[in-house]
Amino acid sequence: MDEDGIVSLKVKRFLWGVILLVVSLALFFALLSDYDYSQQNADNTMIGVEPAVNWLGPVGATIAGLLVIFFGDASHIIYAITFLWALRLIANRPFGFILLRFLGLSLCVISGASFIEMIPFSNAAGDRVGGAFGSFFT
Repeated sequence: MDEDGIVSLKVKRFLWGVILLVVSLALFFALLSDYDYSQQNADNTMIGVEPAVNWLGPVGATIAGLLVIFFGDASHIIYAITFLWALRLIANRPFGFILLRFLGLSLCVISGASFIEMIPFSNAAGDRVGGAFGSFFT
């Protein structure tokens, strides 16, 4: 803290970097441990009553499920980019215009989902690997 009680810009960047690092690691573990329980027990007649099979519990399963529904396998781009942003903030580098960064992240994830959807034989089993956005834009 400075003499006037205001947190310096360097400390703010570091704290925001740590927060963003925790968020990106949480996204990483939520997506890494996302598992469809119904694939293992295909004969189960009561869909939705199984416990959440995710390292972060029901919250992680919900977040990972929504990301996979909307962006498919391209949802892994989100934690990769936010991890790099966190490292940049921890190293005390200026972050720039935040709205432009989030717009770029959105375009990157949507274009990644569209690209993954267009790869031949990536959806041979009939799965939509690009999610809703990948299916919509291809």
